[in-house]
Amino acid sequence: PMLLSVLRRRLRDRPPLPPAPPPASAPPRAPFAFCPRRLRLDPQHPLLEDGDVHRHLYLREALTGRAEEAESTSAWITWSLLTYTLLTSDLIDQRK
Repeated sequence: PMLLSVLRRRLRDRPPLPPAPPPASAPPRAPFAFCPRRLRLDPQHPLLEDGDVHRHLYLREALTGRAEEAESTSAWITWSLLTYTLLTSDLIDQRK
């Protein structure tokens, strides 16, 4: 009985427990899911304007060094990304 009374007194006299931390919130989700993909457009495609094909050919030649040499993989990837960027920026500008 004496042990129980001592334990009850200790429990009663102890300081209160600190508040529980707030639950971890999930990171915010992006408002959209962007997944880049390759667009293959013919030179006569309606999205391309008259000078677009020549501009892209010029940029490809400038990026690869010489037009006569075969394109290396890295140059082809760079050209593809540049073409995609230019085409999508043109489309975005047209929608504004």
